[in-house]
Amino acid sequence: VTAVDISPTAIALASEANSHPNIEWIEADLFALPPGFDECFDIVWEHTSFCAIHPDQRPQWVDAMARALRPDGALLGVFFTHPNKPLDDGPPFACRTHRLAELIETRFTPQAVGPVEAEFERREGAETLGRWQRI
Repeated sequence: VTAVDISPTAIALASEANSHPNIEWIEADLFALPPGFDECFDIVWEHTSFCAIHPDQRPQWVDAMARALRPDGALLGVFFTHPNKPLDDGPPFACRTHRLAELIETRFTPQAVGPVEAEFERREGAETLGRWQRI
């Protein structure tokens, strides 16, 4: 498992909390992943990076995910869509479910996309669970 975050604090805290020898913790910018990450992964798991970036950066985020995945690789994730939040109020920034699909499906084919069935308190109706295959 390779875990990536731009924050050195997040990497330090996560690696302290889980020092499993099969997890490699990498401090990196998703928009400038190391060249060795090109088509390197079978699966990418998304959780909270998409909603943290400005909506203008989302097409580049989709490109970065596609670049990191091998052909036919899978993008999986829980996306905080925040359907009742103003779109320009963030982070976290809202993204309507139809817009999420439009963005991701420029580079991926949907496999299963829908609401999260077992949500955390205060996130009811605000998350989308999905699996897409790289085109």
